[in-house]
Amino acid sequence: MSLSSSARLSAVLLLALAGCQSKTKQPDTAVTKAAASKPVALPGATTPATSYETYRGRFAAAADSFTLHLTRVPVAEEFEAEGLAAYYYGSDGQVHELRERSNPSPDSLLLGDSGPTSPDQPEKDYTWHLHREANGSWTGTRAGQPLQLQRVSSAPDGLGFSVVLHVEKILAFPSEPNSPYAELNLQGLVPTGPAANTPANQLLAANILRSERGDTSASMPAPASLEALWRSQRQAYIRTYRADAADLRPAPGSSEEEMPRYALTYQQRSTANVMVHQPPLLSLAFPLYEYQGGNRGHLTTRFRSYDLRSGRVLSFDDVFLPGTRAQLVPVLEQHLRKELGLSATEPLEGGLMAGKMPVSTNICLTPGGVLFGYEPNAVAAEHYGAVTLFVPLAELRPLLREDLPLPASSVAVR
Repeated sequence: MSLSSSARLSAVLLLALAGCQSKTKQPDTAVTKAAASKPVALPGATTPATSYETYRGRFAAAADSFTLHLTRVPVAEEFEAEGLAAYYYGSDGQVHELRERSNPSPDSLLLGDSGPTSPDQPEKDYTWHLHREANGSWTGTRAGQPLQLQRVSSAPDGLGFSVVLHVEKILAFPSEPNSPYAELNLQGLVPTGPAANTPANQLLAANILRSERGDTSASMPAPASLEALWRSQRQAYIRTYRADAADLRPAPGSSEEEMPRYALTYQQRSTANVMVHQPPLLSLAFPLYEYQGGNRGHLTTRFRSYDLRSGRVLSFDDVFLPGTRAQLVPVLEQHLRKELGLSATEPLEGGLMAGKMPVSTNICLTPGGVLFGYEPNAVAAEHYGAVTLFVPLAELRPLLREDLPLPASSVAVR
């Protein structure tokens, strides 16, 4: 997380030459008020403003219902951050992410949805306008059509999840009342419910903790708890942030211009969100947002799937048969072209090495296929942002391992 000296210097020069202000810069009065207060930490427990809920709904004229997983957490007003995560999937098993467009009140939601797309048709506004009812359900419209979300049990197999949020403001110079500060967040999921203590779900809890730490394998010892993970990450972040602050600060008596306050307005947000919970499958998303005083922050999202029968986390090689990556290349390229609206002859742009489509190992299972995640500029021009490609099971059956934890054992006949 620490910036190299050259990287720090480049960031400073860029800020000075462009006269820019970071997107998190605040008026001096707001920053002073927040920084002068003691570092704030929410208790390591579910709070009334923190929730995870599951809903069922049906779109207008649709024969089948869909499932929505909704997570909400409080966010700091002085930082740009999303406090809502929403994923839904229908009978085809494709997971769609909703984006919060505004939050007019705690009892209202305005959610952006790309909806069905077609290169031959103009884009349609599929925005969700929702209001919470007294019984906990949501009613409103999607694309102008009536929509109702009925809250359902989030523990169909006796397993639920509690959302736990840790957040702290860390002063760059603790002895100074007007110090710049960073905000560190860790929002995790803790298995709960009557089935949480079974051997499989205890292993599941350990594997989720590994994923929240960013582990790429299950060989490392898991953190003892989410609180232990928070303490470890907090200590490491404080050391790194204050070392950066010390390096960027002019020495006493120096003629160098004082470092702009917003150059030390760092932020790190680690989150865990449910995408699919349909036994025997659980798939989670782990977005990580990092901002270190430049023009923009960096967002990456890792996907993980878990076999609820055993609690095991599934890697790429646990899902696909050996030697199948080459066969995935044309499949993924076809779906990328469809996602970008390109014909079979148009060149692919972005970060492709020598025009060759890479096979992402950042994947998760859904009830109807596999989701492949790519970072910004990995397979498309940067303005597209992160790219996710959904490939249906029907196209992947010869490449998949047997006995995957897919609902209704839908892996297929070879």
